[in-house]
Amino acid sequence: EFLRNIDSQSGMTFGYDVVSTSFKICLRLVTDPAEIMDCPEMAEALAHVSTEEWSLLEQVCLDDCTQRLEGALNAEDLHDFIHKRNVPTEAMRERERNKEKRQKEKEKDKILSAIEEKKRKKSKVKKSCSAVSLAAPVSTFKGLRAEHLIAQVREVLEEMDTTNRQFGINGCRNAWIVKPSGKSRGRGIKVMRELDEIFRHCETDGFQWICQKYIERPQLIHGYKFDIRQWVLVTDWNPLTVYVWNQPYLRFAGQKYDETLSDRSEYVHLVNNSIIKHMEGFKMKNEDLNAQGYMWFRQQYEDWLHARFCKCSQHRTPFLKSPPYTCETFGVRWEDVKFTAKEEDSDDEVCDPSEEVQESSNPPERQSREEASTEAGSQSPSSSEEEQHGPAKAETAAMPDFADDLPGRNGQKVSDDDESVTVCENLWDNIRQQMENIISWSLMCVVDGIQHRKRSFELFGYDFMIGDGVNDRPEVWLIEVNSSPACDYSTPVTCPLVKQMMEDLAKVVVDSKEDASAPTGEWQLLQHSYSKPVPGRMGFASNSQLEVLGKKMKVPKAVKKKKRKSSKKSTEAPKENDECVAEDEDAEDEDDEQ
Repeated sequence: EFLRNIDSQSGMTFGYDVVSTSFKICLRLVTDPAEIMDCPEMAEALAHVSTEEWSLLEQVCLDDCTQRLEGALNAEDLHDFIHKRNVPTEAMRERERNKEKRQKEKEKDKILSAIEEKKRKKSKVKKSCSAVSLAAPVSTFKGLRAEHLIAQVREVLEEMDTTNRQFGINGCRNAWIVKPSGKSRGRGIKVMRELDEIFRHCETDGFQWICQKYIERPQLIHGYKFDIRQWVLVTDWNPLTVYVWNQPYLRFAGQKYDETLSDRSEYVHLVNNSIIKHMEGFKMKNEDLNAQGYMWFRQQYEDWLHARFCKCSQHRTPFLKSPPYTCETFGVRWEDVKFTAKEEDSDDEVCDPSEEVQESSNPPERQSREEASTEAGSQSPSSSEEEQHGPAKAETAAMPDFADDLPGRNGQKVSDDDESVTVCENLWDNIRQQMENIISWSLMCVVDGIQHRKRSFELFGYDFMIGDGVNDRPEVWLIEVNSSPACDYSTPVTCPLVKQMMEDLAKVVVDSKEDASAPTGEWQLLQHSYSKPVPGRMGFASNSQLEVLGKKMKVPKAVKKKKRKSSKKSTEAPKENDECVAEDEDAEDEDDEQ
């Protein structure tokens, strides 16, 4: 944030002492412990923020550098929160003080003196901190000293970016997303920034909670946050057999994203259809995205990636196709077949298929298959179907043209058959490979703890987000894995995809078991290095504990007699040895007398 203010030459920024203290802490974070191993004091300080440093930084407001942040909790209450102890209310404290006065009147003077001493110490700390300026004009950061500090800040941030892959998506607002572990469909998810706020929220309702660092710098499409829902089918855990659906789809938030995080509305930060469907205007077509239901087909995203990142002067894009599965290809109207499952914790009824969908004031005509993808798409199921519905390229769909943000819209478009022009890079292939790696790694993390039954399967819903990686190339991040993902006809995008996915699922779990060469539709077998079966443990499940049960055995009589005889022989042998030793000692005595 400081460098952003310096580069933009905004009026105010953080003070010199604040920047210098933050720089020292960041420098310790990137310091290799092996370099200072011989100095225990320096090594211990690497992961430590001193009291003096924190007394300054705890007053810094990230939203407005000119404001002094007043902490909601004092140090004692914060310590109690961290150690999971209940923070007493003011009324409880008052009763405790009265009780102590009645029981310890003789020590009243000592207690008051200790309180006064503590107040004097706090006032000294506050005076010392208030003397430090938390904000300063950008114009004051001139001269050799200021330029040296700015250069140091840039270097340490670049080093943190290279050593920490999440650095680029963390942001500078200290935002965290908190979700209950026992709920689904986006229920109970909150975005929070203060530690005491997180602790207070997680103490309610008796749930177990998951707290994740919020991705503050996600990839945005026309200003909207989104994620990618990828269906994954596991048909066997040993050997690990995984199928990945070739047609994932994008889910958008209902309102444009604000990186200042001043608006914590769930319509800004969440993309769950079960949440944003309650937003006013949800049923209307979004003109920015040129979509209804705040969803995209994968092919639309593929086209946007090319338009956003391709800088070629001539564009040859044989990989850009229209979506193969739409309501039009199935010959249905989504308004007639839409269906949304009833939510678990609500009294909402299932969507009535006869309910009319509200359109905008100028409702566009129902899109054809070519118009559904915003100049994007995928290979159609068959050549005959392509001939029936028109060319694979979608050229007619109009999309908001932001020439500055979409350089791929500029330049000359050439024919896909023109071999004199190099094919443009398809970034989706790279994103798909990252997603497949994450899927295989995540499943291998839990394969030992799952008791699998043969001839069964499970469908998962993986949620991915995209951030800027090395050289600003898209980098995939796994958000969560959902069991029993929603398979509703909730939008014109999910309606055809769910229908086709269900049909192809039967091909995998039924047809392919009887005939290994049977087609699996859009389900693609994931190739990974863990496809060989692992020998299982005999006699018990892999996730159970080994326990030895038994009882004491009686010793046979024959064994007892043998033990008695051997014990007698062992007692006689020492006696003979003692007699020999005694004779030798008498002989030595006679020699001494002579």
